[in-house]
Amino acid sequence: MSRVPTVPARVTPTATIIHHGGASEATRAAKAVKVLKAKATLIRRHFSPPLVSLALALNAVWPFSRRIAFALAARLGLPGMAGRAATWAEVWAARADWSKGYDAAATPPPRATPAASPRTAGALDG
Repeated sequence: MSRVPTVPARVTPTATIIHHGGASEATRAAKAVKVLKAKATLIRRHFSPPLVSLALALNAVWPFSRRIAFALAARLGLPGMAGRAATWAEVWAARADWSKGYDAAATPPPRATPAASPRTAGALDG
């Protein structure tokens, strides 16, 4: 069995990391839809069944509140608000897509809490 020769790591103190946040998305609305869809997936996957509905409702409050607030600000004539209102209206219109999350059929149910072992079962009885 041959070993891959190890190469010493090189550190460049002048290196710069550049993060182009959201550069992969064509629009702000598309980015928000992906974030909301990911959150819905995490909620469905990791929250307990009694909390899923509440958490999904709270997840929907974020785009709904922005849609209403920016629409009101645009109606009042505040500069730059019409574009933001249009963005959040677009996000809200896509809620049928993002509220389901990513591939809901493949989302496993939440993990059950582990059963008490025989050693700890008696200790919990009081």
